[in-house]
Amino acid sequence: MILWDIDLKVLDWWEQTAIEYKFDVSTVHYDVREPITNKLIEPLKSYTIGTWRTDPPYNCAGMLCFLSRIFYLNKDRAPLFLQIPSGNRWSQILKWNVREFLEKSGMKITDVSPDLCYYPDIEGADSCTWKIEEDVAKSLIPNTKFMYDIYRPTTEFAKSRLGCNQYNRCRAWRLEWNREH
Repeated sequence: MILWDIDLKVLDWWEQTAIEYKFDVSTVHYDVREPITNKLIEPLKSYTIGTWRTDPPYNCAGMLCFLSRIFYLNKDRAPLFLQIPSGNRWSQILKWNVREFLEKSGMKITDVSPDLCYYPDIEGADSCTWKIEEDVAKSLIPNTKFMYDIYRPTTEFAKSRLGCNQYNRCRAWRLEWNREH
């Protein structure tokens, strides 16, 4: 298993879990907003990656940034399992924008399942997993520094070529959902 994460506590937890349960894990401290460098790619060359899995921040900028980095690295055209929220109003806009991005990137959703991942928190309880496979990959986001906030909707991202015209509605619904939970 190869694990990239920005959170050192998450990486440490996986390393300790691997020791306890006796499996191999390679961890890499990485901020997805930064470009992927040859230094990051070099260790991957000794692996054949059969599956990708990602659980990005639940907003358009975060999803698209995570997906673009995986598409850049996915030389073996392995399937990707994307954790995505469902069951609330703001997630409907997010799902629409991510699906549109996937289609433009030459990817297709080949399966949807609420059972592939389990999260005990309230937001995760309303999540499902999309299995995504490559038709013909087209890079819509260059491998450069990602300049948008990946953790919350912003007007800067909404006005970009990747943004959408639903920013105000999505932000309002998201704030309403946060107050309820």
